[in-house]
Amino acid sequence: MKVLIVTRRYIPEVIGGGQLSVHYIARILKKKGIDVRVLTFTAGIRKDEIIDKVPVTRLSIRTIPLFPRLSNLEWMYYEMYRQTMNYLKEFTPDILHSFNSESAPSLRWVSKKTAIPYVVTINGPNLFCFTQKGIDSKGENCLGCGGFHRLRETIVVWGGKSWLRKSVALAYWLYSIPHMKLFEKTLKDASLLLPISYGIRDDIVKLGYSPENMQVVHNPQRVCKKVRSNINVKLGIPKNAPILLYAGRIEKEKGIQNIITLLQFIPDAHAIIIGRGAYEKEAKNLAKELNAESRTHFVPWTENSKLGAYYSKASIVLMPGRFYESLGRMLLEACAHGVSVIGTRIGGIPDVIEDGNNGFLLETFSLGELLKKVKKILASSTIRKNMGAYGKRKIKKEFSEEKCFKDIINAYNKVLSKKVTEKN
Repeated sequence: MKVLIVTRRYIPEVIGGGQLSVHYIARILKKKGIDVRVLTFTAGIRKDEIIDKVPVTRLSIRTIPLFPRLSNLEWMYYEMYRQTMNYLKEFTPDILHSFNSESAPSLRWVSKKTAIPYVVTINGPNLFCFTQKGIDSKGENCLGCGGFHRLRETIVVWGGKSWLRKSVALAYWLYSIPHMKLFEKTLKDASLLLPISYGIRDDIVKLGYSPENMQVVHNPQRVCKKVRSNINVKLGIPKNAPILLYAGRIEKEKGIQNIITLLQFIPDAHAIIIGRGAYEKEAKNLAKELNAESRTHFVPWTENSKLGAYYSKASIVLMPGRFYESLGRMLLEACAHGVSVIGTRIGGIPDVIEDGNNGFLLETFSLGELLKKVKKILASSTIRKNMGAYGKRKIKKEFSEEKCFKDIINAYNKVLSKKVTEKN
């Protein structure tokens, strides 16, 4: 079987868990004997390389002179289509596999031109939510929103206070109509949709997509051993102080402000926040305002391979935001290291967190509920130990590389069987 994975970005160009997950899946397929190649896109000249035995080709995308922002819209989809068509002269796959929203429309066009079936991994809200957040300004699920609901959210995100900014937001909203229609056609024409959690699967079924044309394929995660770490010494954290950990994009929607505010009510606790993002400056100012600056430790973006030192020292890993998480790689990694987890009941987070077993689910966005559940875990080393052990067992059972491989091969075989049936 020949598989071409097409993704806008690929390691080491990492902006989120999605880029790591696609590499892990490509690596598994290669290890199991599948002829898999990865096609990704970047600036500059073509580059061919081998990463963990997986052949990776990086092709350039032309930009529109003087209008770089427009180069990231439908023009980019066309460029990815054009480059993919050229690449098929070198490698003809049995299946095309899109791993992000940018590559999906281009593979639809490639499939129409070549009759090669394509599948789409659904690993975020982008294909269903124009603002790409998945949760609206009122804290409600807004996957598939349209009309005035989408207009309101577009103004909230891009409008600002000036009439000029509101006019720009209005233009975005008008653009969103054909843009989201393209995504809808792309998903409905796909041979199979592969949501990465049952949570997001259930949400998109509500939008009218057939469950018969879906198969959940969880992102894989290996169980990890805790490593010897002196991170607390480096950061000036007392030996037995509770550590609240967050690793990811620093955005307000991720609930960073609630993690920092918790320190007011847990005087001996420290927070480690790893990553980068638009909210970083405000988050640092908040820590200062709350007199928690000395107990809030901001760590720049860190390679995934080095995060084990932080997970190994964490008391709890937190994802308390109102952003739509399709699964939550940080939570997977925390469970793999045997750390208790807390996250909001949104999207695919309940796929990872079994309430009361390996952590707690938050039913609201309130600080009070978060504080209560954090204190319950911190109050008992037995609870932390049991939750950590349960989390590891869950990762081994439900998110292993072997299970991921079986699920994805089953999906590919289903697509190829369907193609043969239609041909006959």
